[in-house]
Amino acid sequence: MFFLLITAQLLIYNYPYSLKLNPRNHHNFRQYDCLSFALNFYSDRGSLIEPRLNNLGEANNGKAATEFPLVQYLIGKIWKITGVNVTVYRLTNLLFLIIGLFFLYKLFLLEFKSKTIAALISSLLFTSPILAYYGNSCISDIQSLSLSLVGCFYYFNWSRTKKIKSFYLFGIIFLIAGLLKISSVMLFLICILHFIFKNQSESKKSNKWVYFNLNYLISLSVPVLVWLIWYSYVKNYNLKNNNSFFLIGILPIWEATPEELTTVITAFVYNIFPSILNPTLLVLMTVFIVTSFFYFQARYKAYIVLSCICVSFFLAYFILFFKVLDIHDYYMLNMLGIISIALFFIAKINKTHVLRFKKIILFNLSLFVVINTYLTSIKTWKKINYNETDTETALVFNHEEIRAFKFFYWNDKKKHHVFEKNLPALESIGISKNDTILCIGDYTINRTLFLLRRLGYTDFNRSGQNLSEFLKNRPQIKYIVCIEPELLEKEDIKVQTTNKIFERENLSIFKVK
Repeated sequence: MFFLLITAQLLIYNYPYSLKLNPRNHHNFRQYDCLSFALNFYSDRGSLIEPRLNNLGEANNGKAATEFPLVQYLIGKIWKITGVNVTVYRLTNLLFLIIGLFFLYKLFLLEFKSKTIAALISSLLFTSPILAYYGNSCISDIQSLSLSLVGCFYYFNWSRTKKIKSFYLFGIIFLIAGLLKISSVMLFLICILHFIFKNQSESKKSNKWVYFNLNYLISLSVPVLVWLIWYSYVKNYNLKNNNSFFLIGILPIWEATPEELTTVITAFVYNIFPSILNPTLLVLMTVFIVTSFFYFQARYKAYIVLSCICVSFFLAYFILFFKVLDIHDYYMLNMLGIISIALFFIAKINKTHVLRFKKIILFNLSLFVVINTYLTSIKTWKKINYNETDTETALVFNHEEIRAFKFFYWNDKKKHHVFEKNLPALESIGISKNDTILCIGDYTINRTLFLLRRLGYTDFNRSGQNLSEFLKNRPQIKYIVCIEPELLEKEDIKVQTTNKIFERENLSIFKVK
């Protein structure tokens, strides 16, 4: 039943169509960073510990790092067989997603012995608009979320069976998940807290520490040590190469100005919060957890406390990364792991009632999944192919979302629609693979550079600097690519763009004098 439900949702979300597309519209920039890492591995530039981007950056070498680029490295090697193909990357992330949802299914099946309940819970998570939208994207958060759900299954499987193999797998899988995205570590901490509660409970019965032996301590400490080593290395690597492309740290609420406080809170409430999961479900879960804390049964004390900790982690994450939560909805993907495990704790606390009223719960859960799958399908489709306001748009988007997505679509189509057509190879117009280019009108780090398969710079690097001065400091730039024709009227740009060698729609290419 699991595969039937998930396959139906994949089709309803029109994945067969989106799998063929380059990233577009909403938050394409971070996806192109991942694609750029993979492209450089494909071109044999860089290594796992010295990854590189198409954007050459301040050090003019493209060296930059964020998450451990294991998946990008593997994609680059696959591309040597298939050729550079975004669909390969999307399919890889989709595989991660299905595996993650399947192990969430196995976790609930382990507890309730009901395939129907387990399948519906997994498909319920897949009604998350951000999960549906990014599920087959080129972003690393999907990989870390999925692996953290797999890690949770192995932890709770160990908790029931005491098989040391499951505990080792729990440690290894979370080690990789944390390297791919550090925010997945919060789910690891929830498991550790459950481990401590379990140890405390069983130690009271036997009057000795039950689980604190060398095997368990190594399994818990090795991932933490590896994470510390990698992210310390990344920070130094980026500093050494004068690189500030990626956030390695936090952007907390106490650093926000009064204007930023208002802007971010408004954007989060109206744009991001509705995209995490059905807001009604999130509010009901929170109310239940908070009220249960005051009326808990001793038998479920640990699970109620852990549920409250899940809420605390969610709030802590919101506070620590506050300044990016205006439009960066993908930052919330790993919070779906926290929500999933909180739902697991709630179901465990109410296991008796769940089994007693199983038919009623299954009916309501099925109805909830069907309705939210439909609404999420509209959101997912509109983010890819937005159009003017219609009945469906008004049904799923509030005013703030309509305004935001309308702008993303308009801006994307205006600048990058030309790349979705068959452009001639750059070699045919005299631009060799080793020529460095500058893309003006592109304020992302790597998008146009990846699409043109070239190394160079974008207006992200220039940041308003006079074009002549920028070119003077980077004499290796041989061609200027412009995707925003209005910029060609600026005086500093006009004097450097007189030797046009190619033009199609809004795309123009000039040879530097």
